[in-house]
Amino acid sequence: MLALRWTEPPTAEPVPAIVAAAEVGDLSQVDRLLSLQSGVNSRDFCQWTPLMKASLNGHEAVVKLLLEKKAQVELSDKGCYTALILALPLLFTPS
Repeated sequence: MLALRWTEPPTAEPVPAIVAAAEVGDLSQVDRLLSLQSGVNSRDFCQWTPLMKASLNGHEAVVKLLLEKKAQVELSDKGCYTALILALPLLFTPS
C-alpha cells in the first residue's frame, strides 16, 4: 500500500479547509466550501489538492463532486504525484 502521509511542519501555512474536508471525506463540507467560492484546486503545504486527498483516501463521492466542479486532474504535488496516481492502490486492493 502506498503510504504518502506527511505531517505539517510547524512553520507551514494552515491547510485550506477544503483540502482538510476532502481528506476526511466530508462531502457536505466540501460542497458548502465550494459554494462559498473556495478554490476547487486549493493546495496545502505539500501542494496537495482536495482531489488528491479525496482520491488517496477513497472518498468516491467527494472525488465525483470535485470533478463535476472542474478540479484539474493533471495537477501534481511536490513529489510529482497526481490524483490518479494516488488512487491507483485503491484499484488493486481486494474488497
